[in-house]
Amino acid sequence: MIGTLLMGSRTTPPPSWLLTFVDLVLLLLTFFTMLFAVSRPDPARYPAVAESYRESFAADAIPVPRGSSALSFARVPNRAGDNLAYLEGVLR
Repeated sequence: MIGTLLMGSRTTPPPSWLLTFVDLVLLLLTFFTMLFAVSRPDPARYPAVAESYRESFAADAIPVPRGSSALSFARVPNRAGDNLAYLEGVLR
C-alpha cells in the first residue's frame, strides 16, 4: 500500500533512498512529539507514576523493609528455550 502511495500512477519505482528518508522523517516527528509531551511536566502526578512503576516491576518480588540493603529479586522459572547454549553448536 505504501508503495502505491509513493508511486502514485508512475510505472517506475521511486528512488531507493525515499523509504529511508520517510523513516527518518517519521522518527524525527515521533521524537519531537515526545519532547513536546514531556516539556510541561506535572510534578503532582510523579508519585502516582512512581507507584505504578513500583507495582509493575516488583509484582513478584519479596518486600524488603525500608533502609535494608538486601535486594529482592523474584525467582523466574526456567522455561524451554531460555538456554541458548545449543546455538554455539548450530553456528559452528
